[in-house]
Amino acid sequence: MDADQRHLGVQRRGALGPLPTDRDPALAAAHLAELLDEVRPLLIGATIREVEGLPPTDLLVVAVPANDERVLRLVLAADPDHARVHLAIGPVERHKGPVGPFFRTVAERLEGARIEALELIDGDRIVRLDVARDGRRSALIAELTGRHSNLVLGDGARRPRVEALLSTPKPGSRAAERLVVGEPYERPPGAPPGHATPPLAELLPAPPPKRGLAELAPLSWRVEASLGAAARAQRTVDVRADLARRLARRRKSTAARLAGLVEQARIAERVDRLRQDAELLKAALGDVPRGAREITLVDWFDPEQSERTVELDPKRSPLENLERLFARAKKLERTARNLPAEQALAEAELAGLDALLERVEAGDPAALEAEAVAAGWIKPRQAQNEREAAHKKAAPRLPYHRFTGLRGSEIRVGRSAKDNDRLTTREARGNDLWLHTADTPGSHVVLRLERGREPDDDEVLDAATLAVHFSPLAGAKRARVHVAFVKHVKKPKGVPPGTVHLSGGKIREVRVEPRRLERLLGSRHAGSDEGR
Repeated sequence: MDADQRHLGVQRRGALGPLPTDRDPALAAAHLAELLDEVRPLLIGATIREVEGLPPTDLLVVAVPANDERVLRLVLAADPDHARVHLAIGPVERHKGPVGPFFRTVAERLEGARIEALELIDGDRIVRLDVARDGRRSALIAELTGRHSNLVLGDGARRPRVEALLSTPKPGSRAAERLVVGEPYERPPGAPPGHATPPLAELLPAPPPKRGLAELAPLSWRVEASLGAAARAQRTVDVRADLARRLARRRKSTAARLAGLVEQARIAERVDRLRQDAELLKAALGDVPRGAREITLVDWFDPEQSERTVELDPKRSPLENLERLFARAKKLERTARNLPAEQALAEAELAGLDALLERVEAGDPAALEAEAVAAGWIKPRQAQNEREAAHKKAAPRLPYHRFTGLRGSEIRVGRSAKDNDRLTTREARGNDLWLHTADTPGSHVVLRLERGREPDDDEVLDAATLAVHFSPLAGAKRARVHVAFVKHVKKPKGVPPGTVHLSGGKIREVRVEPRRLERLLGSRHAGSDEGR
């Protein structure tokens, strides 16, 4: 493959013609100039009947020339690997579902307008389409510059003012500085490529003969049959990879849920012992001193009648401790009744996801996605894109990671010392539970509690486990953790970030269980950074 073919970013591969080999731009400026010279006489003066978005990167402009019933379709493709402009010769697959705000805005501005000009800007790989409707001029600019390709809608001024962008540049990038909605358009910096390149008719193989538009626009036919086919093939690969990622995320979430159910089942096995402890305490209730942390009783349920130690909450009266034991036993019984059905559903979902993932590589991604959506495992891609875009636009960076406790409560873990301050003093509520390693620095951890709800012991242990993990003690088997309500945590003035004073609470000895930690890390909410 010679240098000119490498610049085009293609290689010859059988009858399909050129296919992509890297992320170089699909067409050089000279090739775009050839294509515009071919299609310009056909399009100038034509009326745009329809503008159709072909997400994620392409736009189809359907136009009818003056005094001609023939319909022409102009493709503007800001594809990172196959950026191109040409007339559509063969069928174009229509997009199903919503297309997004940019494509809707372009359609509102261009439909019904007359095409007045179609040119390159400064001889670079930037195509400008000028239109006019009811005295109002608009410009659609296609930056066909490889991986930074983009579509820009502007007014009709000589230096148009940016009105909408297909792709919003990354904050702080050079593109973000020059492409600002409401500001004049600036072309990408740098001089256009100046090296010689052979014409398209020499560089791209001739596709099979085709009558009609292919005779009027033979270069468009070559580009569509080669780069267009390569773009469709790559799009299928990308869609499959995206579907596999979404299914894998759902599988990870399902596996974490199943692990939690298995752990709940293990805990629920203690229900008989818990109820027996309650009965033992009930029989000796009059002998329990107030403020006791535990009491040792004769275990009448043991044939050998050995001694049994029952842990107590010293802040509760003997009767309150008794009621608490019976309440916990009742809750575990309810949990145990529902667990088999929930576990069976999770296991069936996991098996279904595994089977679907095996079919992704060779199957039809659209059909597989529809199957996964119908099963309730994933959301439709377009709906998910719009939801994620709205979330990114509306939601600022959170100062904490989010995890889910065994009973479904949210556990928040501060990201940094400054984030710890914000989490504890601004994001947490007074009756939430606050945790922090007792002997080392580390992240502040907040267990969110519903109003009037007592902390669940297993979820307290979940939060304490995360406090140990997100501290210098990560990997330790045992650690001491401060546990207090947020209302007992104060931030004095002038102290370093992350430093607080406690006016209550207690220190809990925590044994870190690997299975518990694995479940918690697997429950991290989407969008949170990876845990250690």
